Amino acid sequence: MNVSLPPHLDTYVRDLVQGGDYGSASEVVRDGLRLLRQKQEQDRAVATIQRLMADGLESPVVRMTRVDLRDMIGQQMEWVQEAGQAS
Repeated sequence: MNVSLPPHLDTYVRDLVQGGDYGSASEVVRDGLRLLRQKQEQDRAVATIQRLMADGLESPVVRMTRVDLRDMIGQQMEWVQEAGQAS
């Protein structure tokens, strides 16, 4: 695979490699893609939490206490953190 970068990104990648942060341009790209995947997974998890909360607020019958809601949000946030660590 061959990737073309605009000059400012090419310079940035070269600076990271020359600065010793990465061993090669491929490592920079791999790390960037890993972070992108992690962010996308977290964004999906946050969107799910927001949807669930909105659904709950729009529900005519609320059967959840504040403690239940806190626990549910805590479980979802743990999932977000685990998803981020798995990437």
